[in-house]
Amino acid sequence: MNFRILLISILLLFGCSEETERSAFLMPDVAWSFREGSYENQKLFVEAVYQYNDELDSPIPEFYFQTSLPVSRVSVSYGYWVEKDDDWAEFREVVTIDSESGMLSLGELLFKLHEAVRLNLADQDRSYFEGLEFTSSGSTDQEYSFKLVLGS
Repeated sequence: MNFRILLISILLLFGCSEETERSAFLMPDVAWSFREGSYENQKLFVEAVYQYNDELDSPIPEFYFQTSLPVSRVSVSYGYWVEKDDDWAEFREVVTIDSESGMLSLGELLFKLHEAVRLNLADQDRSYFEGLEFTSSGSTDQEYSFKLVLGS
């Protein structure tokens, strides 16, 4: 699958940023806190995300997290701050998420992302999921990169 087809699919399925024209976002309407604990499996996690959004009066369509991306690997970059010796240092990390079934579903992506970043983000002011911003395609058609957008 070529880059243009992926970008058009993302724009059509998941929306476009209001602040930055032409920036493709995944899951811009999903609310979630990375302060939540660990989950035993993806099913329990997705149920928790549905409930979290329902409690905010922002329900997610029933089969939303079953939607699959046309890729098997996603890299997600994010940043966080740590206090060291009365000074703050910013750390940047990249998480690589691989699909277990060939195509990465939104549920699998958010579950694996939560488990990978939650310990670093749990005590941060900006620990709330606001979407994933598409940044680039990888070295193959099955690999893409995103930036984790966080809010407080």
